[in-house]
Amino acid sequence: MFKGFGCELAPEEQPVRGVYQIEDGVVILKTGSIEIPNGIAFSNDNKFLYVANSADGVVYRFDVVGDELINKRPLVKT
Repeated sequence: MFKGFGCELAPEEQPVRGVYQIEDGVVILKTGSIEIPNGIAFSNDNKFLYVANSADGVVYRFDVVGDELINKRPLVKT
């Protein structure tokens, strides 16, 4: 049965909107500092991770050091 008008928001599946890693079936939050992550890529040498944030229109770059993401900085504003 439908009631009301418009779309209802779906419940959040993760406690934090962020960048996650799945390793051996375990979900691991890598960073929760991006409000609406939408688009992700590694550099060719895997030293940097690029994440687009739909909330502010900025692509951020993180240094990848071992298993950690550090040194978040804006790269491009779209």
